[in-house]
Amino acid sequence: MKVGKTMGLSILLIKIIVLILPGITAWMLFRKLVGWSAKPNWYILCEITVFSVIIYGVYGILLKILEYTGLIDYSVVFFDTILNEETKIICVWREIFWAGLTGVPIAFLSSYVYTHKLINRLGRYLNVTRRFGDEDVWDFFHNLPEESGYEWVYIRDYKAKLVYFGCIVAYSDSEKERELLLKDVDVFTNSGGEELYKAKMLYLCRDKYDLAIEIPEID
Repeated sequence: MKVGKTMGLSILLIKIIVLILPGITAWMLFRKLVGWSAKPNWYILCEITVFSVIIYGVYGILLKILEYTGLIDYSVVFFDTILNEETKIICVWREIFWAGLTGVPIAFLSSYVYTHKLINRLGRYLNVTRRFGDEDVWDFFHNLPEESGYEWVYIRDYKAKLVYFGCIVAYSDSEKERELLLKDVDVFTNSGGEELYKAKMLYLCRDKYDLAIEIPEID
């Protein structure tokens, strides 16, 4: 009897893992777009679960619309596959495939909401929060809109005792070292401001407290 229960739980677990493949794919695409920030395993599992529920919900709504228009006659069997032991997983591969495609625009939309801090903006507008987002100021600064004119900056390097003036091309995630890639760089001494040389491209890698970014006033 125990063997039967164990087999039933194993089959259920396999079904759940296969059925949340669209959520896993969408989550990986989302993280590829916004960055792989360090999160505990339970948090990652929650994100994948939320993506899976939203994907199958949107997929079900789209099917209902198509069914209402008479184009198709098909319904979502996601929950029936989990709850009914007799339903084999091979019966829902088509659903998993189309749900996976549905997850692509959802991942892009989620990335847009995350990058532009739309939820926090709404919260600040309603005066229910003062937070700008879950990231640190490093990510917040580098995700400012391009029209803000903050691409050209002074980078004060306390370790090398130099100052760089250039345009930021790329930056690292928050949990890593402070990596910056600059282009069209002018290099100065930090103490006297004497120009030393120019560089087409310049890569920096420092600890969190070795760099300061200053925004020049440009006419």
